[in-house]
Amino acid sequence: MALDTFRRTTGSKEKLAGAFLLACALANGAAVVRLLPLLRNGYQDFTIFYGAGTMVRSGRASQLYDLGAQYQVQEQFAPNVAIRQAALPFNHPPFEALLFVPLSYLNYWPAYLVWTLVNVVLVALSLGVMRRAFPEITRLNVLLVILACAGFVPLLMALVQGQDSVLLLALVTLSLGALVAERDVWAGAALGVGLFKFQFVIPFMLIVVVRRPRVLLGFGAVAAAVVAICSMMVGWNGLLGYGRFVFGVEGHGSGGAIIASMPNVRGLLAGTLGVHDASRLTLWSNIAVSFTVLGVAMWWVSRKEMPLRRLIVVASVVSMLVSYHALIQDVTLLLPVVILMLAEVAADAIDGFWELIFLMMAYTILLASSVWPWMTAWWFVPVTMWVSRDRKSEGTVDRISRLI
Repeated sequence: MALDTFRRTTGSKEKLAGAFLLACALANGAAVVRLLPLLRNGYQDFTIFYGAGTMVRSGRASQLYDLGAQYQVQEQFAPNVAIRQAALPFNHPPFEALLFVPLSYLNYWPAYLVWTLVNVVLVALSLGVMRRAFPEITRLNVLLVILACAGFVPLLMALVQGQDSVLLLALVTLSLGALVAERDVWAGAALGVGLFKFQFVIPFMLIVVVRRPRVLLGFGAVAAAVVAICSMMVGWNGLLGYGRFVFGVEGHGSGGAIIASMPNVRGLLAGTLGVHDASRLTLWSNIAVSFTVLGVAMWWVSRKEMPLRRLIVVASVVSMLVSYHALIQDVTLLLPVVILMLAEVAADAIDGFWELIFLMMAYTILLASSVWPWMTAWWFVPVTMWVSRDRKSEGTVDRISRLI
C-alpha cells in the first residue's frame, strides 16, 4: 500500500514538472514566433558565421578580422538590420569559419534554417549519448527530457541566434561518453575540436585532466592541428592579430552593459563594482577571482575520489564561472548538469549536502545577471524536487527546500 501511494505521488510530481516545463516551452515558442521577422532580416548572431564562411569561400580569409571587410560582407546579405551600424564581429578562431563555408553557398535564410536543423539534431545526439553514458537518465520519461530542453532558455537562445553553443554541447557530451568508456585520449580530442570556444574548453579540460591525465594527449594533438590550420588560413601574423582583435572588441566593442550581463565572474564583478570592464580594478579583480576559483576547483578534485558525474558537474559550472566571455546562450553547456539533476544524481554526484548547496548557489550566481534570470536560474529547483523518486532523495530535497 505504501509503495503504491509513493508511486502515485511520484507520478503526480512528474506531471507537475511536465506542466511547469510545458509552460516554459510554450513561452519560448511564442517568443520565437514574434522574432521570426527579425530573424529573416539577419538580426541573429548567425550573421557572423555566415559572413565568415562567405569570406573564406571568396578567398578573403586574411580579412577575417577586418571589421570594415566584415561589415561590407554582412551588408550584402543582411542590409535591413536597422540597429546595425557596424559589423557584428566574428571573434572566433579562424578554423571555425571553415565549418560554415558549405552553408555560404545557400542564401542567408535557407542557410540559417539548415544550421538550426543541424543544431536540433546535435541536441538529440547529445541526449542520446548521455542516456547511454548515464543509465540513470533512462529512468526519466523521454517527453519530460524533451520539455526540459524546450523550456531551457539558454538552449532556446542558442538555437534562435544560430550560435555554435549547441555544437560545443555535442562535443563536450561526446567527450563525456568517451570518458565513461575509458577512452580518455578520444575524450581529449573531442574537447580539442571545441577550441572555437576556448574560454570554456580549456578550464573544463584542466579540471578533468586532474583525474584523467590521458585526456591531455588527445587534447594536445588536436590543439596543435587547430593552430596549424589557423596559421595556414591567416598566417602567424594573422594569429597574433586575432589576439589583438579579440581584446580590442572586448574592451571597446561589447560595451559595459553587455559585459555586466555576462553569466560569469567577469559579469558579476562588472555589475557589482559598477565600473566599466576596461578599468584596471575590474580586470585584475576578474583575473584574481577566476584563477582562484579554477585553482580551488582543481585542488578539490585532486583531493577526493569522485564519480564521473560529480567531476562533470564541477567542471561544467567552474568553466562557465571563469570564462572571460560568456552570454546567455553559452549556458547551454550546463544542460547535462540540468539533465543529471532531473535524473536524481545530484545528491550522489556531489559529496555531501553542503557541497550540493554550494554548486546550486554557484549556478544561481552564474545566472544572476543574465537575461531572464527568473526563468533560467530557478526553474530547475522545483523541477528537481517534483521528480524525486526515492525516499532518500526526498529527504535531501526537503532540506534544500527548507533552506531556500
